[in-house]
Amino acid sequence: MSTPIDFLAPRTCFLTPIPELDEAADLLSQAADGLLAGNPAFARDLIKRADMPAVRAYASSVMGRISTDIHRYRTIAGLPDIVARPNKTKIRRLQPLEEMAVFERDGFRCRYCDCRVVISQARRIMMLAAPEELPWGARDKDRHAAFYALTAVADHFVPHARGGTSEPGNLITTCQPCNYGKGDSLVEQVGLINPWARPPICDDWDGLRRMLSHTSRASTRKRGPADGVRSGKSAASDTALQDGASIENVSRDDWFSALNRSHRHLSTRLLAFLEESKDLKVTWSLRKALIVHMSVGDRKLAILGIDRDGGVEVPWDITGHKEKFRQFAHALERAIPGALAYETKHWWRVKKNGRNLELSELLDDLSALRAAFEDLHAALAD
Repeated sequence: MSTPIDFLAPRTCFLTPIPELDEAADLLSQAADGLLAGNPAFARDLIKRADMPAVRAYASSVMGRISTDIHRYRTIAGLPDIVARPNKTKIRRLQPLEEMAVFERDGFRCRYCDCRVVISQARRIMMLAAPEELPWGARDKDRHAAFYALTAVADHFVPHARGGTSEPGNLITTCQPCNYGKGDSLVEQVGLINPWARPPICDDWDGLRRMLSHTSRASTRKRGPADGVRSGKSAASDTALQDGASIENVSRDDWFSALNRSHRHLSTRLLAFLEESKDLKVTWSLRKALIVHMSVGDRKLAILGIDRDGGVEVPWDITGHKEKFRQFAHALERAIPGALAYETKHWWRVKKNGRNLELSELLDDLSALRAAFEDLHAALAD
């Protein structure tokens, strides 16, 4: 029987991703939020649930023995043969920042199958909090299924064996299965459509990069006076602002859990944005509401107050700096359809239809929100 013509037609990836891959990524994202919110028990349960047999079976089918149905290798006329494997000592090892730049450029997604991938640094951090729920043994079967399938790889598009370099233009983000399936082959040999022909998917998925701040915060909390940390009330206040610590007996776990119940993944997006705004001197603290601060020189404003239901009061406290806030208020008005910036005796307020803004509305256009923060920072610096 002859092989059907469409069987060897070019395809985007080796095997159509299964829904459980997305489900596993969602669970890992929620687990990361739980760890960042100080709820390790909640996170461990989600990490355990992400260790799905279906995900392992999917990954193993691509990463295991060669299958005619899945791998579909073929001979391409005119391509030089691989005469020898490259000497690994001569391969320039990627630096972490170079690798991260590739992942970020590609939206932390496999450029072949479009699955969301997870950086290995996040896995190692999460293992510290959940060593039993996140196994990572020497054998594939002894590794956590979701991380086994979704770990990010900066792959050489043209393999070293065929003269490929470690320059960014020859590096592409892949998941583990697609990386193993391609091996030292060119895309033509495995019948894959060239991924450079389509743009990457870039959304709010961060490959769990936000977990990199988890260890730095933990180490800060562990330092004592001998490490140069001031003691007393002012030191506690600084920790609350810089680390998002809970004060006034507010539980971070309860607060973020309530926010996520009303808006799925909202805390993930909020914390990621605040983390990326640190260069603008943005910090936050948690009282009955999450207060977002901006400090420039001797000027300090509490620019947003966010309650656990997702409502946003704009501003929270800008005493003495009303005019500095004017441009920020109008920037939010332009960014959020239906929002209205208006002046009172002491404030510039921003509301929508007479109510406070919703956090989901505020985060819908991150570039516009970032621009508003930059305008406020510039105004405070004047």
